Amino acid sequence: MDYINGSIPTEINVTIDRVATVDAPNNYLITGNPYDMNDQIRFNVSDDTVFLDQNGNQISLWDITPGQLVRVEHAIFQTLSIPPQSPAFLIQIL
Repeated sequence: MDYINGSIPTEINVTIDRVATVDAPNNYLITGNPYDMNDQIRFNVSDDTVFLDQNGNQISLWDITPGQLVRVEHAIFQTLSIPPQSPAFLIQIL
């Protein structure tokens, strides 16, 4: 799933929410209410995940901070864990 080279997944979900937690060393971020795990989604990132700022410029997970509004394109499936987890294909700061 390489957005840069044109391989885009055919089925995706889109989530727009505030970042609750960023854990760059462990390759994930969590969106939703930082005080309620039942109102969160964990997005796992990989080397193929694309990160963009408000202007569409490439950034890294390290540049995203809690409180920012993001648009996440992710898989149509989620784990049954709390919070649910899904692989992220593209994360853009809004």
